[in-house]
Amino acid sequence: GATIAIGCEYNPATSEELTGGFLKNDYPRFYKVEDILKLFEGHIKSIIYKHDVRPTDRNTVGAVMTVFELK
Repeated sequence: GATIAIGCEYNPATSEELTGGFLKNDYPRFYKVEDILKLFEGHIKSIIYKHDVRPTDRNTVGAVMTVFELK
């Protein structure tokens, strides 16, 4: 029955561009709310709020956020 809020930066740059090639690309990046919700698949009771980057803003830095309740 917990309520969870997760937000993260959306950045259209590649991992290599962001780190100058110094870090490996073995960590997940979240491009849309559905990417975050997949981590909790089967455990979500309801989605209270979600914010995705609009398709017209996909070439600029933005944010992805969701608030949801667990079963």
